[in-house]
Amino acid sequence: MKDNKILVTLPTGETRWMRFHERVKVNKDVMPHVPPGFRESMLSLRRGARAVYRDGNKKNSLQLRDFRTYWEFELDHFNPEAGFWEFLGHAINDAPGVTTTALLISVGLFGLAKKA
Repeated sequence: MKDNKILVTLPTGETRWMRFHERVKVNKDVMPHVPPGFRESMLSLRRGARAVYRDGNKKNSLQLRDFRTYWEFELDHFNPEAGFWEFLGHAINDAPGVTTTALLISVGLFGLAKKA
């Protein structure tokens, strides 16, 4: 590990040091199609992308967002679609803001339901 970075080989063949949650843009001229091994993600936030894909890794997982003219890779600690523990690890490490918001909404709704 180098300064909290890990060595990642992108599907373009480029090897680079990446931090978790760092985003790397790749022009679609360089990589026109979704790379092999990436599957569409049902648990990812699109953040303006047309679709989101994930590699098959449980840990040190790449997320791929599909924009009109480019791809955006993001490195996560855990792939939430790889299993329960990875989902939990992702919620705690990779998406704490989303997890906290969902938890607060759930608690609020539970509280409202108890009052009714």
